[in-house]
Amino acid sequence: MGGEDPRGGEGGAAPGAAGAFAGCSLPHDHLLTDQGWEWRGNADERRGREMTETYQELGFEVRLEPLNLEQLSEDCQGCKDALDSFSAVYVRRKT
Repeated sequence: MGGEDPRGGEGGAAPGAAGAFAGCSLPHDHLLTDQGWEWRGNADERRGREMTETYQELGFEVRLEPLNLEQLSEDCQGCKDALDSFSAVYVRRKT
């Protein structure tokens, strides 16, 4: 795995076939990225608060957005149930 991004492919899915688990796709919100927001990861409520505090201390604006789980395959129902409480974390420098 040397040099690979541990977050994996599009949407942060773990590495595997085509950079994601079979059947999984958690795409970034392109409307936000087009506005200068950068996706930093997916987090549960506790970790989302920690990431928000840290990035704000570093001078960033932070947005927590619900994950788009509609593109997960039926095989991913267990993941879908767990990820339902997660948010995508987006940041951008304050202007």
